[in-house]
Amino acid sequence: MAKTINNTTNKTAYLFTSLGLLFALFLLTITAFWSSSASANNSRIVAIDGSLTEIIYALGEGNNMVGRDITTVYPPAALKLPSVGYMRTLSAEGILSLKPNLVIATKDAKPRSVLDRLKEAGIRVELIDNEFTLAGVKEKIHQVAKVLNKEKEAKILIKKMQKSVDKATIIATNAKNKHGATKALYIMNMRGGNMMVAGKNSRANEMLELALVNNPAANQFKGYKPLTPEAAIKYNPQFIITMTHGLKAAGGKDAILKTPAISMTEAGKKKQLIVMENGFLTFGPRIGEAIEDLVAKIYSN
Repeated sequence: MAKTINNTTNKTAYLFTSLGLLFALFLLTITAFWSSSASANNSRIVAIDGSLTEIIYALGEGNNMVGRDITTVYPPAALKLPSVGYMRTLSAEGILSLKPNLVIATKDAKPRSVLDRLKEAGIRVELIDNEFTLAGVKEKIHQVAKVLNKEKEAKILIKKMQKSVDKATIIATNAKNKHGATKALYIMNMRGGNMMVAGKNSRANEMLELALVNNPAANQFKGYKPLTPEAAIKYNPQFIITMTHGLKAAGGKDAILKTPAISMTEAGKKKQLIVMENGFLTFGPRIGEAIEDLVAKIYSN
């Protein structure tokens, strides 16, 4: 009798153990499926930040993009996509109208209330770090790749980018050794003769440093500040650098070079104004090409 009870008890225990293992396996399978579905559900992507757009295309996911913000300037295919406006003044309605299932934005995107509303609408929102350094670009690529399940492609992309940066550094070093150190000021914009120039802790200054170009304003202030004639004379840059949209807003090349703040400098007297493409400060996968382009323009004068 006791033996029969023990056998029954053992069979019951075995049955519950087996059921428990099956249930655990079921949960693991469901969890893996949910995780896989979340990663794979990237068929309608909106990128908010031009650097993210470039990274998404470089990782082979450009065909899944349905929208971008106006800071996107590359690749040409992305410019054909609907724009959701400027990344710091987002509207939920504009983004929702594109019916995305994934929104990738840098942490600079604003207002956060819009991003919260997108989450409430059931849209996956991923925020990416955005440090304006070479290391920051690499980290940005890693984070986007993780969201898109493209880690293998990210390693190849980072290796390619580093090779490009190394090439640009060699070119910059050779040019500096041959021609000597170069001083330049970066003008962000100009309105009515008043211009904002880049100091320390700005992405423009970071690019100048990567190109081995000395920015005299970096020793005086952080961020962007107005340039006075007195400061311009003190800095006496050999070159003035701006971007295409900055030149247009200023009213053209002469409008910049003939301002009192620039005309008395070496750059103004020799009319040495360098205009970079609008993607110059994107800090995306093409950062090496941007550095090389700047070096080429400076030392071709």
